[in-house]
Amino acid sequence: ESLLYTSYSTGFKSGGWTTRLIFPSSTESEFGPEKSATLEVGFKSSLLENRLSTDVALFSTLYKDIQLPFIAPGFGTPVTMTAGTARINGAELEASAIVVHGLKVSSSLAYLDARYTELQPGVTGITLGSDLPKTPKWKASLSPQYTFPVFRGEFRAALQYTYTSSLYNDTENTPLLRRPSTDMLDGSVSYATTSGWTLTAGCTNLTNDRFLIAGAAQPSVIGYFGTYDEPREWYLQLRASL
Repeated sequence: ESLLYTSYSTGFKSGGWTTRLIFPSSTESEFGPEKSATLEVGFKSSLLENRLSTDVALFSTLYKDIQLPFIAPGFGTPVTMTAGTARINGAELEASAIVVHGLKVSSSLAYLDARYTELQPGVTGITLGSDLPKTPKWKASLSPQYTFPVFRGEFRAALQYTYTSSLYNDTENTPLLRRPSTDMLDGSVSYATTSGWTLTAGCTNLTNDRFLIAGAAQPSVIGYFGTYDEPREWYLQLRASL
C-alpha cells in the first residue's frame, strides 16, 4: 500500500512590542507580524504485510518578516525584532519495522538547510551567512521496543536514542552559547493489564548529559548567561483507562 501526497499551508504570527526593558529608551521596541508559507511533498508506504512502513517528506518553508530576539544597543535586555526573510528547506525519513514477533524498531532522520535570504535595514548582529537560532542541520532517532504477554496483561520495554547536531542558542551566534552535538538516551518499562491499568517506570537522559538549551549575551550589562537541560530524572507513573 502506497500514498503520494502534497500539501500547502500558511501561518501567521501577530506583531507586538517588547514590554520588559532594563533601561528606559525613547527608541520604539515594536516588531511587525510574521508570515510563513510551506510546500510539502511526501510518500508513504506499507510493505511485507504491514511489517515495514516508510514515510519520506520534502518541504520548503518561507518566513517573511521573521521575528527573532536580539540584544539591541540601548535597551539592556533582549528585544524581539523583525529580522528579515528566511528560507528553510528540509527532508524527513521515518521507518518502522517488526523485526521479530514482539520487537518493533522505529527510526527517523531529518535534515534542514536554513538560511537568511534578506535582512531588514538596521538589523545588526547577524549577516546573511549567520545560522538561524535553534536550527540543527541533522537530527536522528532510533527506538527499539519489545512487547510480550504476561499474566493478565502485557509487558513492554523501550529505549529511545536521539542525536542532534550542533546549533546556536541565540540569534547572534555567540560561540560561548553554542550547543554541541548531543546524544540523548531515554528508557522505560511498563506493565499494562487487560482491565486498563498501566504502571510505567522510566528514566530520561540516562547518560546525564548537560548542555545549554537557551542563553543570551549581554556583555555590557551582566555578561553571558544560559540555561542547561534537565539532568537524569527517574519517574513512576500509574494510569487508568476507565
